[in-house]
Amino acid sequence: MGAFRRERFVTGSQGQPVLNPLAGYIATLESAISKAEAEFGLGPLSRMRLGIATGEAAMTAQRLNEMTRGEPVDVDGGGEYEPAAEDEGL
Repeated sequence: MGAFRRERFVTGSQGQPVLNPLAGYIATLESAISKAEAEFGLGPLSRMRLGIATGEAAMTAQRLNEMTRGEPVDVDGGGEYEPAAEDEGL
């Protein structure tokens, strides 16, 4: 992008000004990046399509931390706490 910004037009084969060929390359890269972002769920719509809920990862990590400490865990989010696995003799 920096090279394109510095020189948007270059001299063509017959001395005429033409758009820098980097413009086409940049457009191709941006298209590929957009597709990759959608596949990896980097935007809100992409996350929704992949079934990733916002904040879900943090909640899962919190539950895992509670389980490793042996504290009661709200397994289904209903407000009822069950003993951690180590308390059940597992």
